[in-house]
Amino acid sequence: MKILSPLCSAVFASLLLPGLAVDEVECKKFGEIYADGTQMMEKMWDNAFKVVPTGEPSYEQWWFSSLNPNNDVTELIFGTPAPTNCGLEYYHKPGNATPHDPSPENAAQSECLPWITSSCCDENTVLDTQTIKEAYGKNYEWDRCGPISQGCERFFVQEACLYECDVNAGKYRLCSEDDIANSETKDIGLGYNISCNDNGYGNRWQIYNMPVSKMYADAWYRSCENDSFCAADGGSFFSCALRYENSDAFKQQQQQQPQGDPEIVTEIVTVEEEVPVLPGWAIALIVVGGVAVVAAAGLAVFTNVVVSAEKAGTPMFQPLNPGSAA
Repeated sequence: MKILSPLCSAVFASLLLPGLAVDEVECKKFGEIYADGTQMMEKMWDNAFKVVPTGEPSYEQWWFSSLNPNNDVTELIFGTPAPTNCGLEYYHKPGNATPHDPSPENAAQSECLPWITSSCCDENTVLDTQTIKEAYGKNYEWDRCGPISQGCERFFVQEACLYECDVNAGKYRLCSEDDIANSETKDIGLGYNISCNDNGYGNRWQIYNMPVSKMYADAWYRSCENDSFCAADGGSFFSCALRYENSDAFKQQQQQQPQGDPEIVTEIVTVEEEVPVLPGWAIALIVVGGVAVVAAAGLAVFTNVVVSAEKAGTPMFQPLNPGSAA
């Protein structure tokens, strides 16, 4: 396992998946994220490992013999013996000094057992599976998308043991001491450059292109194919870590938002207008007056009609017997 520096985190911050809210983390099955073991191995670890055809020199991530077979692989690839001190520094025993050469660990180091006779990791770092998973913080826990199968988890443990414990991993350190001193940058095909200065700290932790066999990569893929993993940036462990960091910070910020002053109580006041109640005599007077007004209006209309008819020569009222004298 290698962890992002503050500078790398800042670079990743500009590469977050567009259109996805900061509080969301996309999870998919391994088989949906990666096409095969090669893509999984190289993409998940940001090219820390290079998958080579089975049969070509490659490093073992687990074995059962008393001797480290990776020492022979280093000699075969580089033509020189395996290194005698630990070239990586993070949770490793610090390198470049005799007291920090690989050394035996006691029986407590049962999780990374193949390296018990010669190890660059401290036993407290690799005490058990839980310790390894939590070593770099919850953003780097491999089961953030839910529990994974035991077979899948064993491969994550093996990768961690190789990176933390194997002296040969230092042969693949990305930045040399000269690169660090000169603040060099490296392009390793991720779409951005890696700083060897590492924001003021020498990048002595990152590895690049350590060969592993395709057979091993495919076995890992098959074991995890139906388990779930973060799909950020095509399944990059380090993009996922930043996604979780931002997601957790967003959720924490949301929880800290004030929810309203408990001392302020909002009241809804209903105002009812009182309608005055009139006495009975007043109501009777109003009714009589209304009838009188209606009657007067009707009489006026009727009179107007009668007068108009008289003027037109068609009176509305005539004698009952026009031929008789009074």
